[in-house]
Amino acid sequence: MKKVITICLVLIFSFITGQTDAPKIDKQNALFTIRGHAGVPAGFSSNMFRFAFKGVYEFDLTANYRLFDNFHMGIGFRQTAFKNNPDFFTYYKDPKTTFTIPYDTRFIVNSFIVNLGYDKFYSDKFYINYNLQTGIALSEFKKVIEDTSAANKPFQETKYSTPFIKAQTSFNFIVDPKLCFNIYFGYQSVLFNFDPRSPRMNQYSELREKSNKHGIAWLSFGFGFNVLIDKKSK
Repeated sequence: MKKVITICLVLIFSFITGQTDAPKIDKQNALFTIRGHAGVPAGFSSNMFRFAFKGVYEFDLTANYRLFDNFHMGIGFRQTAFKNNPDFFTYYKDPKTTFTIPYDTRFIVNSFIVNLGYDKFYSDKFYINYNLQTGIALSEFKKVIEDTSAANKPFQETKYSTPFIKAQTSFNFIVDPKLCFNIYFGYQSVLFNFDPRSPRMNQYSELREKSNKHGIAWLSFGFGFNVLIDKKSK
């Protein structure tokens, strides 16, 4: 929770700084916008989770309606994917046989989004978007190798349904009256702690030695687009 509060304060501070330091541009974004992003997540907070999984991809899509000024609200969907650390989890040796099985364990998070954001214009061709999102995240460990060693008992669930919170900022460049592209940075927490028994990896002492004081969270960065519908500007 402390990290969530910190991220929110940073977001608010960035917004206030932008309001005071930049000249006011009397411009509104479109009444309706379709916003999408695609990028790469990187584990944050729990050292144990960061050691066990590496980010593969993240993409989202939201439909938004401008409420007043440049504040908007929307709904959408995001999928984030992680894969077991390929530098460590390479092969699993079955204790009952001489066979080895390649690791391909995944952590998939499907987030159903309620989005609240503000577009701050700095010129007719550039604006920064500040977003705060929440909703429900459906998380699942997939392709789990069913290790039955004592370290992985009692066995834990591989599926979790929890609230999430995400703070995101994007730098938008208008290339057409109905289209702009952006670079984005975000932080998302799914508000539950990583348990290495869920993906059946607790038998590795190298993993158990890592710190696991905070919940599962990640930073993300990448590129996005914004389609403007019924565009209105002063």
